[in-house]
Amino acid sequence: MRASAVTESYGLPAGSLTVLSLISANEGCSQSALAERSGLFTPNLVTIVNDLEDRGLVQRVRSKEDRRFKTLVLTAQGHELMGTLRAQIAAIENSIFGAFDDREMAQFIEFLDRAIAALTQDRGTGA
Repeated sequence: MRASAVTESYGLPAGSLTVLSLISANEGCSQSALAERSGLFTPNLVTIVNDLEDRGLVQRVRSKEDRRFKTLVLTAQGHELMGTLRAQIAAIENSIFGAFDDREMAQFIEFLDRAIAALTQDRGTGA
């Protein structure tokens, strides 16, 4: 909820932080790859990408490997906003992480990794 409040303060729709983060980490990825990584349904993803593009945060660029396809990149304004969002999200995360000692934090991360692995495995089986 706190992360959503951060993006909402910039007037960004739900899911924008996920999409911006994934594009930032995977500059030049396709929309289909982004949909797979984000777990968002393609129509929802397209709506978010269109909105981010209209705001000048994301740009669709012709693929260098195959000019028939477009890839996604952040604009300079998108990179600037991601820097701001990361700082605000880090402050939220630090307040949460401060509630755990090192052992508890390691266990927490292990549980998250296991949950992600289970979800990823379920996606591969169509579950």
